[in-house]
Formats: sequence, C-alpha cells, structure tokens
Amino acid sequence: MKTVVLLTENNELLAAVESYCYQHGLSIQLPLTIEEFHGQIRKNNGRDCLYMLDLDDVSQTNGMGNVPVVAVGQPAVISDRISQLGQYEDIIFRPIIPEVLIFKLNKIIEKFNLSKELKNAREEIKKLNIDVDHAYDELEKTAHVLKASSLEIEKEKNNLKELNQQLEKLNKMKSDFLITVSHELRTPLSSIKAFAEILIDDKIEQSETIEYLQIINSESDRLGRMINNLLMTSQIETSKIYWKMGAVPINRVIEKVVDAMQLDIKESGLRLETNISSGISDVYGDKDRLVDVMNNLLNNAINFTPSGGIIRINAAEQMTDDKRLEIWVSVQDEGIGIKHEEQEKIFDKFYQIKKDILTDKPNGMGLGLAICKEIIEHHGGRIWVESKQGEGSSFTFSLPVINRED
Repeated sequence: MKTVVLLTENNELLAAVESYCYQHGLSIQLPLTIEEFHGQIRKNNGRDCLYMLDLDDVSQTNGMGNVPVVAVGQPAVISDRISQLGQYEDIIFRPIIPEVLIFKLNKIIEKFNLSKELKNAREEIKKLNIDVDHAYDELEKTAHVLKASSLEIEKEKNNLKELNQQLEKLNKMKSDFLITVSHELRTPLSSIKAFAEILIDDKIEQSETIEYLQIINSESDRLGRMINNLLMTSQIETSKIYWKMGAVPINRVIEKVVDAMQLDIKESGLRLETNISSGISDVYGDKDRLVDVMNNLLNNAINFTPSGGIIRINAAEQMTDDKRLEIWVSVQDEGIGIKHEEQEKIFDKFYQIKKDILTDKPNGMGLGLAICKEIIEHHGGRIWVESKQGEGSSFTFSLPVINRED
C-alpha cells in the first residue's frame, strides 16, 4: 500500500488520516468532489491505493465499480447508501475514535499487503509451473525427435516405393502414348494415301474427285491439329513457347473459330448458337493461343454431340467474389456427359474419354484439354467443366479483363 485517497469535508477525519499517512510513510490524495474521486480511481488504476469515502459528505455513490472502498459516516447514512457502493473494504462509523481508526487502517493495510504477497507468491508458482511445463515440453520434443527419426526412415522407404510406382506409371503412359500416337497418326495418313491412290486413277467421276479431295483436306487438317498439339505440349513443358500478349477482343476470337468450323458443324448435322454480351471487354492475352483453346473446345463439342444436336457458345462479363471483373466463355454440348470422377482427370495429359464405352475408341491423343488448361492458367484464368451423364457438358474458362481506363 502506497497511497490513501480520501474524500471528506470533516477536518477531524482529515487530520486523523493525514497523521496516520505521515507516520506510516504513505502519500495522500484529497479529491474535493465525487467526480474527482472517480477520476482518481481511474488514474490510479493498477496502483497500490486505499480509497476512503465519507458518505456524510456525498449524495451519490454510484460508479465505484469493483473498487473496494472504506466507507465512513453516520450509521443511518451508511445503512442507507452502502448498497450503492457495490463493494466495500470496511466500515468506520461516526463518531470517529482515533484508536479504532488506526486499528482498522492497520488491519486493512495488513490485509492488502498479505493479498499482494499472496498474489506475488501465486505469480512465482505460475512461473515455476511454466518452467516445469517448458522442461516437460522439451522432453516431449526430444522424444518426438527420436520417434521422428525412426519414422523418417520408414517415410523415405515409402517415398522410394511410391517413386518407383510413379516411374512404372510414367513408363506405361509413355508406352500407351506411343501406341496412341502411332494409331492416331496412321489413321489420317492411311486415309490420305488411300484417296490419293484413287485420285491417281483417271476413271473416277469429277464429283467423286471433289469429294475425295475434301476428305484428304479434312484428314490433313486433323493430322495438322495432332502435330500442333504435340509441338505445343513440348513447348509448354520446356518453357520454349512464345507468348505474344496484348489486348484481345474475345468476340473476335470466337467469331474466327466459328467461321473456321462452320463446315464441320454443318457436315455433322449440328446447329450452333452463340450468345456474346454486347460491349464485352477485351482481355489481355495471346490471341493465337486463345484461338487454340476455342478450337479445342468447339472441336470436342462437335465430336461428342450427336447429329441434330445443338452447340451453344456463351461469353459474358462476371464479377468474382473478390470484386474482380472477368470474362467467362463457355462451350456447351449435348453429348453423353462426363462421369463425376472423370471431370478432374480430363485435364490431365493423355487422358481420353470414349464416346461409347462398348463400341467407340477415344478420339485424339488426350492433349487438347491439357493444353487448354496450360494456356488459360498462363493468362491468369481458370478452366472447368460442368457435366451430367446423358445431358451433355459445359466447358468454361475465365480470363481477367483489361482495365477500361488503360
């Protein structure tokens, strides 16, 4: 205890308390009003103080909070107002008897000092407990390190086993890839060779010549797409691809691809619907690569949509959850749909889906969607599929727009 805060107008009480403080080396604070008394409570927060309030001199004692107060006053006054204090340390009734005052102050200060010593002792015990806990934690850490060392060996063993399995899987993928490439390249080459040999024969009709030339042209385009996909995959993996970035009107990209594939759409007996939002923003990207993405997606939609079906292309601006403006382009088909467990795998290299699991072989080498994913992610976008078996699929990619102020 270092300070006594006393609010009173009684000179006798004031003199007695001042004398006591002087004899015991305590400082004394003498607020003149209840507001100043409250102010001293707030100001002395956390310090060693004893608060004494003469209830005979104040009419309002609310607002003491949890601060213990020594109440001084006439018995009737104290009885009437003591409940307003909320918490009090002791009561000193008038008339003031110096011996009683000194006795009570001694007991209060002794109690306060003992409480402080007890609090300090508890803090010391708490620190000792922390030290013990720390020592125990260190022992546990040591035990964990020893245990981890043995587990690390087992983990490395499992890692080597897993690596070996991955190598075996890659080796199988390589073998399957070579078989697929050989088959896929041989098919258009065989068609080109066969119809070229027929054309060499002068006995065929003019109409047949045009038809065969169209087939040769179509198979050449197909062969070119396969070779381009192989080259692009190699360039992406070796980081040798050249990106020609700039402002790209996404509607022009869509129009270019649609114009190039109108014949394929018509020959497949399909109908195409496009819905591009008016005034859609440009994106920052490589126009040729984005054309490659649209080519792959539209070509897949044509391959998997049965004759008489509809392919829909939509493009619109979308605001993301984090308030970024993006362009979303989707290509929807009316094909067989994709199983839920395959919807993530289809973006892996060489993964293929059969049109009919019983009769059809996969179409292509399983590189198109993997390339699309690499291109879109390089542009800071995403690509995903939504599909339900028997109801078709919708492939969507997003791209950040160019700031309109740029």
